Amino acid sequence: MDATWPATLGLDGLTYEWLGETADTRREDVVNRLAWLRHQPVYAPQPYEQLASYYPRSGHEETRTLSRN
Repeated sequence: MDATWPATLGLDGLTYEWLGETADTRREDVVNRLAWLRHQPVYAPQPYEQLASYYPRSGHEETRTLSRN
């Protein structure tokens, strides 16, 4: 996660249609995004579900299980 982001993020309710790549491989990209989601002060399932649904919609079915971890 970029040092410019705050220590906690309120991401419940966040939706998106497109995400830029954060790494050279899809697996690393998912790991980076999960680290970002862990900066929520309280666990909320919706941001994880949103991420898990994004990859299949964008043609990357194989990452669905990675993003649910």
